[in-house]
Amino acid sequence: NNQQVVTGGGSLCEGIHLWDMRKLDKPMKHFGWEGTKNETIEQQKIDKYFVNPTVNVVKFAPIAGTLGLDSDYIMAGCRDNLNQSHVKCIATRTGAIVNEFKYVKDSCLSLDVSRDGSLACLADTTGVLHMENINLMKKDFC
Repeated sequence: NNQQVVTGGGSLCEGIHLWDMRKLDKPMKHFGWEGTKNETIEQQKIDKYFVNPTVNVVKFAPIAGTLGLDSDYIMAGCRDNLNQSHVKCIATRTGAIVNEFKYVKDSCLSLDVSRDGSLACLADTTGVLHMENINLMKKDFC
């Protein structure tokens, strides 16, 4: 919609940020790699299994059938050695993880989503290019 941008962060709890381009003093939303939890970042740091890997690539994923005019999802790729979950699809409204792409090995360095939201292309450090049929649908949110 040319009003929002998504960025990935490093290993210092930056996670994934959703920004409003008209107000760049602070992000609109923050998404941790582990999904939504009712914990602050400080509480998550106390957890000995807390991991917030460096996010290599982020992209808005359009809802199927909207030709890229409506995006309720973010695709993000990283190197997650703890959980072996290198690519996730996150709902922008709730922060919930709606899909994990476990077949990507070692680290996701590049990803793209087709304009109609039906196909994802994921590249990992082993040199393999993965093509995945996806169908991201808009859900009614309360």
